[in-house]
Amino acid sequence: MSEINILLLGETGIGKSTFINALDNYINYNSFDDAKKKFRQLIPTTFDITLSDFTTKTICTGNHPNECRESASSGTKEPMLHEVRYKNKTLRIIDTPGLGDTKGINADHGNTKKLIDFIEQLEHVNAVCILLKPTNCKLNALFNFCIQNILSHLNRDVVNNVIFVFTNSRGSSFKPGEALQPLKAAIASISAPGINLRCSKENIFCVDNEAFRCLAARVKGCPFLPEEEQICEQSWNKSSLECKRFLDYVLTLHGSKTSIMVSVRNSNVAIAKLAKPLIEIMILHGKSIARIEIQKKEIETYKDSLEELKCRLYVPIIEYKSTKKITSDTKHGHQARVGASFLQSLFGMDGSYQYANMTETHTEETIEPYETKREDASVKHAMLTEAKKLDMVKQSMTELLEMQDEYKEESRSITEAAATFVVFLRKNAVTLNQDPFQNYIELELNEAKRNGALDLINALELLLLNYKAKKN
Repeated sequence: MSEINILLLGETGIGKSTFINALDNYINYNSFDDAKKKFRQLIPTTFDITLSDFTTKTICTGNHPNECRESASSGTKEPMLHEVRYKNKTLRIIDTPGLGDTKGINADHGNTKKLIDFIEQLEHVNAVCILLKPTNCKLNALFNFCIQNILSHLNRDVVNNVIFVFTNSRGSSFKPGEALQPLKAAIASISAPGINLRCSKENIFCVDNEAFRCLAARVKGCPFLPEEEQICEQSWNKSSLECKRFLDYVLTLHGSKTSIMVSVRNSNVAIAKLAKPLIEIMILHGKSIARIEIQKKEIETYKDSLEELKCRLYVPIIEYKSTKKITSDTKHGHQARVGASFLQSLFGMDGSYQYANMTETHTEETIEPYETKREDASVKHAMLTEAKKLDMVKQSMTELLEMQDEYKEESRSITEAAATFVVFLRKNAVTLNQDPFQNYIELELNEAKRNGALDLINALELLLLNYKAKKN
């Protein structure tokens, strides 16, 4: 492997660009006096220096659009590769924007993305070099977050290639100083089974950039007292030896393929993208369940209403019926005789007379009341309306149940996919930066609890339980 790729990471203002410039001088000149004759500079640099009379001067050497001179911002805007030669090898050092940018966390996320995009263009990474200051006895929480955020995108092989370089270490006698214990604690917090991120004399290097600053200031005409130059020369000698030990160690490391890094990164992206749609599905699922319960109650209400209407459908009324009774009465005829002389004298008839039989007919009509039932037209119309509503609710409920089955299937598929990605990251990533999928579920679950959405709470709790089971 003829090209050696070294990734530099560190907080804004730690001196990454200055370290690269100093390294280039250390490996190209045998002594501080040789460097004074022909100062080398790969990257433009800006810094303040205090002179012997206690006046301060800003030293600016070179100019490049990728370097920002605003002290409140990361000096390097974009990741940039700088090449140096050492022992017939090409060393490609990747200078990166500083972590903990004062522009805020969004700037850090943006810088991280730029860095990972840049790394993916390389075939391999031989070393990840983290720059620290020995006086930093309390590592910044934001720095810890940024380091974890970057390492979470790298594959597990990289842990064997992590190196710690302490800059400005002349004041701590070229030792890690007070920062060593906080560093070990930070390493312990991101360690996981199968990951052994080392922090020992073998992969810790202590340098000082003061000699390079002295060289840059001399070019700009700044005077130095002999004793000051002597201090710089001592710093040069120590830092030069340490930098060469650093490079010799890098040459022993096996490069880590970036192809796995791409997969690790894509898995992180996939998990983050899967979280939101799954939660949205579960919210719809919860709403669907709630709606089904409402419609169950509506169905019961409509059923009760129909039963009530059925009882009211027929209205009792009183009708009358008429019956006629016909009777007959027959009178029989008879004969009679009266005195003949009388009849003859009166009517000129004999004395006898006769009645024939006679029949009399009588009709008797009787009116009787009786109770019957009749359909109430308004009630019947109401029943038809309620029946239609019941059919509509039943149809809607059928559709909701079908949608619910679809939600369950989609939820199962997405959960399995997310769990698969997390399992992959556990096996291949340096550190699994907080599981965004689980975090998103827990966030929505807390929100549901605040709102008292019981159906959604139940759905999300079940989802969280299933997800944890699948990824474990």
